[in-house]
Amino acid sequence: MKIIELITEDKIQFLGEESQALIKCVGLEGFKNLVRLHNGASIYIPRVRSLERELRNQFIMNEFDGHNYRELALKYDITETWVREIVKKKGLI
Repeated sequence: MKIIELITEDKIQFLGEESQALIKCVGLEGFKNLVRLHNGASIYIPRVRSLERELRNQFIMNEFDGHNYRELALKYDITETWVREIVKKKGLI
């Protein structure tokens, strides 16, 4: 049996502060899964703004009907020019 399987809620205090903070954020099972999956490797955690921009752009591309630039610009609080750039980059126009 691997030692990681022996980590339970009552044994968390034996771990370092960073591990404890991560457990508090993702839960014990989530922590164990991350450790198994990444096994000491550095992982990238995106900024909230980057995730929001990526999702917004995907929503715009999904909702784009070929003519609704203004509607999407108002909905997502960006300019019509920026909506055009988003759909242009993805080859929708």
